[in-house]
This record gives sequence, structure tokens and C-alpha cells, in this order.
Amino acid sequence: MLMKFPQNRAKQFEQLLRPLLPQLYRQAYRLCGHRSTAEDLVQELLTRLYAQGISLATLENVKAWLLKALYHQFIDFIRKQKSEKQVDGGEAAEHVLLNIACPQGSAEEITTRWLDQQRIEAALQSLNTDQRTVIVLHDMEGYTLYELEATLEIPVGTLKSRLHRGRRQLRAVLLREPFAAEIRVTR
Repeated sequence: MLMKFPQNRAKQFEQLLRPLLPQLYRQAYRLCGHRSTAEDLVQELLTRLYAQGISLATLENVKAWLLKALYHQFIDFIRKQKSEKQVDGGEAAEHVLLNIACPQGSAEEITTRWLDQQRIEAALQSLNTDQRTVIVLHDMEGYTLYELEATLEIPVGTLKSRLHRGRRQLRAVLLREPFAAEIRVTR
């Protein structure tokens, strides 16, 4: 059954969220590490928001609120995933094929960038969820620890220790990798 909503509400919803979609997708992808899963997380979040009729325009910091909602959506996904067994549907092969067709640079440059990205993503996925979340949001997305404290409702001290331990583990994983001298971890 298709529900109909007032036209102006749909336009307001779209105008408010369209500029934030790339960042929401990027954060979802960095949290879960899979293109289709990230798309599903963002789509599910937006569908729930729209269906519930939550007025985002009245929120003080929409971006932070959406980040928090996406994080909780991801946690729910992880919990559900632990209770179900999933089979890889060829996402890795799809990812490779989509990236090979990229017209930027030579095949060697593209392959090198892709391999570096895969190593870093694999290293990120080796972290526990708490550490990965803080590293993605702080180091990659640029949120301050105080913004994360308010958004994730976790004390700054805890965030600092997760950030430190996560960076240390990332460094150790990346240095164990072949060709580790080519990858530099800063911080």
C-alpha cells in the first residue's frame, strides 16, 4: 500500500536532506564497509524518518541528530546480523568491477589506489565497532571529540581511549601488511 503525503512536506524533507546524503552514505559505508549495506542503512533511516513524520527542521543540529540516528541504525544492523547467518552475494567482485572501469589515471595507479584502500578498509574492519566508529567519525569525518560526546552520549575520556587504542591497532595491522612501508599512518 502506497501512502500519500502532502507535497510540501515531501519537498521540505528532500530539500533538508539532499545536501546531507553524501555524508550519510560515506559514514554508513565507513561503518559497515559494504556499498549495498551502506545504501540500505541510509535508505532505511530516511524511510523511517519520513514515515514517522519527524520534523527535522525543528532540530537544532540536524547533521548531528542524523549521525546519531545512523549510528543507532548501524548498531541495530550489527545486532541483527549476529543473529542471522549471511552469505556474501558477490559484493567484493562488484566492487572490483566498478572500480576497474574508473577513467582516472593509469591502470597501475588505479590498482595501487584500490589496493591501498582495500588494505585500509580491511584494517578498519579489524577494529571493534566502538573503536571503528570513533576513528571514522573523528579522523575521517572531522568531528571533534566534544561533538561526538554529545552525539554518541559517551564521555570524552572513553572516546579518547577508544581513539588511542584504535589508532594503535590500525598502525599494528597496517605495518604487518605486505608493502607496509608504502602506507603511512599519521597521528
